[in-house]
Amino acid sequence: MKVQALYSIETNLEFNHRVSSAGKVPHSVLESYKLPVPDKIRVIEKHNRFSDIFVFEIDSKRVVVRSTSATSAKLLELQCRVFSWLPSDFGLKPLYNTEGNFVTCENDLAWIAYPYIEGPLFKGDSDQVLIAFQRCLEVAEQFESIGNRLSAEEKRLFPQVKFDSSAWKSAVNNLIIEVPEPVLVALGSDLQSFFVQNRTRLLSLVDELSTWPLPPAALVHYDLQHANIVMSEPGPTIIDLEDIYFAPKQIAISYCAFKLSRHVVFNNQGLVSWVIAELIPEMTAMLKSCGVDGREELFGLATIRNLNDLAYINHLYYDRGMDFVLYDLRKKVLNVLECAELAGCSGRVGLK
Repeated sequence: MKVQALYSIETNLEFNHRVSSAGKVPHSVLESYKLPVPDKIRVIEKHNRFSDIFVFEIDSKRVVVRSTSATSAKLLELQCRVFSWLPSDFGLKPLYNTEGNFVTCENDLAWIAYPYIEGPLFKGDSDQVLIAFQRCLEVAEQFESIGNRLSAEEKRLFPQVKFDSSAWKSAVNNLIIEVPEPVLVALGSDLQSFFVQNRTRLLSLVDELSTWPLPPAALVHYDLQHANIVMSEPGPTIIDLEDIYFAPKQIAISYCAFKLSRHVVFNNQGLVSWVIAELIPEMTAMLKSCGVDGREELFGLATIRNLNDLAYINHLYYDRGMDFVLYDLRKKVLNVLECAELAGCSGRVGLK
């Protein structure tokens, strides 16, 4: 059975903006960053409900103001500091407040602000994909270097990504056995049928990847993908500072290579055959300096990241009752199957 829906879904495209009232952001937060009352405030609507993003229009400039739970204030301060240490055109630059910090705590929320990065998100253009990927490799190198300079106390503040193959297996089985109606609706009957018919092959893939020794963790941006790459001038700029973790750099950058290459196909900027024959060989050559050896390792590591994401959705839905995470389920399942196709559907990380 061939899945017809490969490369057909992307949940992180242009985000809707809606006009908001100024009361949503406390005046004290504006004062802390020496921001005047904006001419207009827009809320960026997104599926992730763990933070809120506002875009302030002030004269001819735009500033992003972001809030999340105050329990994350120490981590958010450190994440901002890490981004501030990147070369000037590599990533967004958080603003200092009047107390010399990046984070302002108000109304049980932690707030940050930074200039809006002008430019389109990466659209999958075949002539820009390697430019975007090169910037991600440069950022990965910068993050690893910064991580090596952090104190032991600072390192403990960052989340450590855990990889539990038993959780991957549970996530796969929960898409096959006694699937609740909300999960089945989010997954789609076509993918559920595929999983039922190919359960043995899918679980064999999980078993194979569970034997892979993982490289040591480094400080990484763990979500290097099209929606976090602004194709600005003079070069791409990385955004979303809340995705800084300790995890194997090889997994983070292999996932990036997969997401950028599949985005080329998703946006009809190149055929799968072109991606496999021309783009992936160039990417694998670029990845050698990061310790990723060849196409099979690239897509195997990317699949580990995708399986981990499935396990996280499974945990949030079944253990914490968060229904909203199902918006991403079908895409994440397709990502596993897309990795298998781009890997050549053979060897250790294929499904044939």
